[in-house]
Amino acid sequence: MSENPDMQIKESAPQHYQNVSIGKYGLQILQTINTQENYVASEIAINNNKDLFYKFLEHKEAIEKELGKLQWVSKETNKSAKIRKVYPIDVNNLENYKKAIQEQIKMGAELKAIAYKYL
Repeated sequence: MSENPDMQIKESAPQHYQNVSIGKYGLQILQTINTQENYVASEIAINNNKDLFYKFLEHKEAIEKELGKLQWVSKETNKSAKIRKVYPIDVNNLENYKKAIQEQIKMGAELKAIAYKYL
């Protein structure tokens, strides 16, 4: 069991992502595995509320100091936005599975902590 039990996948599904509720209205953690580009990612998915994104953006420097470089995505034509952390790893190599999962859980927990700290 992980030290972050709330970041565990609930049940298996055929898609390449998993949504994890974090108890903040309009936010969730989205966990992604990309086998074509070889990475795992975790992101704060902000649903239909650009104001939340801009609140985080006000603290971008401090947040990236804590977590490292992030992708900040907010399209003008979309009401939603995301703050994403990517961990490059060959997820097609079975020997990397455990490390990929550990890193993804860690990233999800870090992003959840950021959501609680800055909102």
